[in-house]
Amino acid sequence: MLTKEYIEKYFLIEKQDGLMMMIAGLLAIVLAVFFFIKGNDSFSKGVAIILLATGIWQMMMGFPGFMHSDAHRIDMVYAFDMNPNQLKEAELPRVEKTMKNMRNYRILEACLFAVGLTLFLIFYNNEEKQLWVGLGLGLAAQVLVIFIMDHFAAKRAEEYWFYLKTFVGR
Repeated sequence: MLTKEYIEKYFLIEKQDGLMMMIAGLLAIVLAVFFFIKGNDSFSKGVAIILLATGIWQMMMGFPGFMHSDAHRIDMVYAFDMNPNQLKEAELPRVEKTMKNMRNYRILEACLFAVGLTLFLIFYNNEEKQLWVGLGLGLAAQVLVIFIMDHFAAKRAEEYWFYLKTFVGR
């Protein structure tokens, strides 16, 4: 059931998720720098390239949730009491769009995981292609982490959407 407390909790968790995604991205970037500096083989360079790219991606994914969730939480709690129609006309379509985007992200992440795993498996025993092994392993590992985080965020969004839909009578 949609309550003010549920709305508060939903957006507080969204903010925490954004922060966790940004921290994971920062850790990936730091690890990438370490591999660039200390890694003396092409495998390390491949992992570093992927860690840098996906770390930036994670930072970009986490930032909006972290920065905007407080204001959004306040707006939705206010709307719950003072303007329930805003939940129907603005929030419900926003959540539906978010859920569609999350589905698309998870499809992209699953494809990237498959690409990473394929690269790793194809070039694993080829000493001359260790850059590709590093790229593949790094990609598979990083998008798996992102996929898991997005999966739990999507589950929470679906529950919030269901409660919104029930509340507004749709």
